[in-house]
Amino acid sequence: MIKYKISSIFLLLLAQSVLAQVTISETDLARIYHYRLNNRNDSALFFLNAISKDFSANNDESGYVYTEMGNVYFQLSLDQIALKLYTRANDVFTRTNDPLGKSIALSNAALVIERLHQSDSSQFLLNQSLALQKEIKDNVYAAYTLRNLSLYFLRRKDSKAAIQNFQQSLQLYKEVELKNHPRYKWDAQFIPQQIYLAGFEIYKSNKQQDSALYFINKALEASQKFGIKQHQIRYKTLLANYLIELNQLKEAEQTLLEANNLLKQNPYPFGQLGVLQSYRNLFKMKKDSISFTEASINYYDFKEKIFNNKNNDELLVMSNLVLQYENELEIRQQKNIIKEKDEVNTLQKQFNQTLLIGLVIVCGLLIFTLFLYRSLRKSNQLIKNYVKEVETHNETMRMLLSVISHDVRAPFRSLLGLTKITMMEKELPADEVQQRVAMMHDTAAKGSVLLDNLLQWVALQRDKVLIEKQVVNTQELIQEVNKELANLSLTENVTIEQQIFLDSFLTDRNAFKTIVRNLLTNAVRYSSGKKVIIALKQIETFIYLHVTDSGPGIPEEQMQQLFQQSDMKKVAAKGSGLGLIIVKEMVQQLNGQIRALNLPEGGARFEVRIPAN
Repeated sequence: MIKYKISSIFLLLLAQSVLAQVTISETDLARIYHYRLNNRNDSALFFLNAISKDFSANNDESGYVYTEMGNVYFQLSLDQIALKLYTRANDVFTRTNDPLGKSIALSNAALVIERLHQSDSSQFLLNQSLALQKEIKDNVYAAYTLRNLSLYFLRRKDSKAAIQNFQQSLQLYKEVELKNHPRYKWDAQFIPQQIYLAGFEIYKSNKQQDSALYFINKALEASQKFGIKQHQIRYKTLLANYLIELNQLKEAEQTLLEANNLLKQNPYPFGQLGVLQSYRNLFKMKKDSISFTEASINYYDFKEKIFNNKNNDELLVMSNLVLQYENELEIRQQKNIIKEKDEVNTLQKQFNQTLLIGLVIVCGLLIFTLFLYRSLRKSNQLIKNYVKEVETHNETMRMLLSVISHDVRAPFRSLLGLTKITMMEKELPADEVQQRVAMMHDTAAKGSVLLDNLLQWVALQRDKVLIEKQVVNTQELIQEVNKELANLSLTENVTIEQQIFLDSFLTDRNAFKTIVRNLLTNAVRYSSGKKVIIALKQIETFIYLHVTDSGPGIPEEQMQQLFQQSDMKKVAAKGSGLGLIIVKEMVQQLNGQIRALNLPEGGARFEVRIPAN
């Protein structure tokens, strides 16, 4: 937990030095750093949104601002949103020919992708980032990327590669003279700490005690050099925990006392949580049951307080995402109104000029007046249509906020309740633990599916899907979907049987993958302990996709209205059924058809037919 917080905050700070030159003043940078260090993600995000709005007002955008926003969402574990922002930043850097910014965006995206369990893609992006940094001879960021690669290999349990990359990172950073790099004012404080922390993790994992202690103390020295109390608290806590592992309890207790003194000077919630946890570990190792019980109560009470605040913070950020979307709609509306006014003003000028000529040429005046009347009528109709569209979008956003406030928040409340009850009970039978873990997983899975469907639905409402056809390898696409559903299939004990009689065909890959993933997800959820069959074949000029489940079938009253819902806003307001609505939208985008039927032997089948060309 504490290690994750450290990595997240340093990821935020990675791009700040260049950002200080390009988009944010030193004062603003200090303000963002203050927000992040004190876990005020909402304030940091609103401040960055204000900067982004200033750019949008000038028809401009900054890749560094997008990178900073991505870092905030990454720390909040909203990985899909973070990845989209890093991708957007990369596009801006590519367009503006900024290799350093591009390398930062790629490096940050790599960390998100690895957390999404796509390790090969993560390594590829880290290597791409490193190549760009070496090409422009930027040793500071190259050293940091090598540090990330060393931790990547450590997580892959490749100790040799981890140590090799770490040593290269350490050597490269020692050769850097930061006084020749004024733009690295902020990173000069943080990158060396992160390199030393990587050394601590690597040598600790390899049970090289002296080396591990050396590097954690080097990180502590670096934090003391710049006087950042929060970092000193974290590193002293890490050192104390390691000393406890080594059974050096006297030294550990002294280190925790120093961390506590720092907390009195600079209160820091997550630092205090780490110290409380370390005291709990210390008393457990000492076998002091009374002190251990008291430390446990203090730890869990403070942890509950911290994470209740964190949950509210994440909900606020989600609401802010919708607010940002509404702001974009408002800006677009204002631009269109200005455009309409300019058009009307232009027509008015033409009309006045024609009037002067029309005093001599009456016939020309009459023709022009008729033309102007029709043009103004058309313009007025366009304005009315636009106002109606904006009202529809506003209503959609209000409904979406309602869903987020109730349906999306409900799984988090359930998870908090289950975890709180479990923590309060000291001893539980193994089968009871397994049952509660299964309940937690099921709750989280339902929340994840609802959130994914909401985000897809927002995308459908915001912009029309642009179909880009390409040759799709069917086996590869099905395997990707199976991999994404692996945890769900394992939890539900469902076997997915493939009947694929088609190697490849021409279609939009993303749209077709969305159709397959949503249909398979529904089928697996209704086929617990049984199997699901996915069939794909081509007959003449059509592609047929069949997904058959082993569930109870679809009630007739639901079957009649399964694909007849024309108002997606009503579906969103209920917080359910979005998966099939999204499938229907995608099938229609591909000029196809979909239907559902119950099978005589039991279960249901969804049949999709799309043109082969």
